[in-house]
Amino acid sequence: MEHERFKVLLSAYACEPHRGSEPAVGWEWATRLAAHHDVWVLTRANNREGIERELDAASGRPMPRFLYLDLPGWVLRLKRSGLLPIRSYYVLWQWAAARRVRADRLDIDIIHHVTFNAFLFPGRWWNGPWKVVLGPLGGASVCSPWYRRCFGRRWWRERLRTQLLRWWRMNRWTVRSLRSANALIFVTGSMAREFAGDRANVSVMLETAVPDAALCQPDHESERAGFLWVGSIEPRKGWRLALESFASAFGSASTGPPLRFIGSGPDAQAAKRLANDLGIATRVQFSGPQSRGEVWEAMRRAKALLFSSVRDTSGNVVLEAMAARCPIICLNHQGAGQMTDDSCALRVEPAPWDETVSGFAAALLRLEQNPELVDALGNAGRARVAERFTWQEKVHAVNELYTALMRQ
Repeated sequence: MEHERFKVLLSAYACEPHRGSEPAVGWEWATRLAAHHDVWVLTRANNREGIERELDAASGRPMPRFLYLDLPGWVLRLKRSGLLPIRSYYVLWQWAAARRVRADRLDIDIIHHVTFNAFLFPGRWWNGPWKVVLGPLGGASVCSPWYRRCFGRRWWRERLRTQLLRWWRMNRWTVRSLRSANALIFVTGSMAREFAGDRANVSVMLETAVPDAALCQPDHESERAGFLWVGSIEPRKGWRLALESFASAFGSASTGPPLRFIGSGPDAQAAKRLANDLGIATRVQFSGPQSRGEVWEAMRRAKALLFSSVRDTSGNVVLEAMAARCPIICLNHQGAGQMTDDSCALRVEPAPWDETVSGFAAALLRLEQNPELVDALGNAGRARVAERFTWQEKVHAVNELYTALMRQ
């Protein structure tokens, strides 16, 4: 199908170059679609500095135009102080975004909501003169009670979130958004069946892909050593599971392999205390946040990425590790289970806590003792990600979707 050029507004709350996770997803969608369409991007004002710097260095490449929006200063202060949860701020931002677009009277054909991708709050874009595309929508993953230890006293919040997901039909905003959209994209087939039923113009697509720069990184010829954990140090990322599994595999002996944590988060100090209590503090390095280039270099040097998330729609870091020929150790569920297969990852079936710890520990020991397996898994992961999880593939699918919608 021939791809026509349209005027597109992307709603990308998170959008910033040279960042990981959600901001990188927003930036990739914005810049890649700008090569095919006239793209406006509505994002937060605090992304502006990094965006403007990158636009100045664009060297004639087609780039999107940006609209910046933040809520009044007192609302920002409430968010930064922790009194206003980020999800609540995001809901308020979405209402303001819809008013802003109508007030600016932009001449656009399509509004495409891309980040955040939580399906409960997919923008407020109904009753406009434009076509509306929502997604890829995720955020429907729930945590098994087997892993409540990861949350400690905050488990009640996770249970509340699970209930809100189950009661989604009572959320009139969600229902109206989904019903009024012209096209829906979900990250998994199960979400599409649950939330779209037999509607037309429903597709399935992972919300992220591997960056070109990750695939272009040179191979690392020296021997891999140690294990790597990358992410925000918070309960759902399973840092407690990672540390207990590492201690179970290698004990407190000072001669075992190292485990490097890259990232920061609200539980960083708690993770350091647990490493000390488990007797592995001398072999666990907490590096804090690192640049994307430094993360990729760490992946090329590690025997495996220990991806211990107990609730995660996808986990962009998994694809980046696969591109770096870094094997994956993960739970065989949710996004990680979709992105990997047994050729490139040692996947642990979800089970009660002690069984899961044993499964992760066995995987760590297996890779520590078998460098040939490390190479085999790494090469298979690189091939899988290059074949199935590139941005070119995603942009091609979205171009076809836009053309089909506008021809209807």
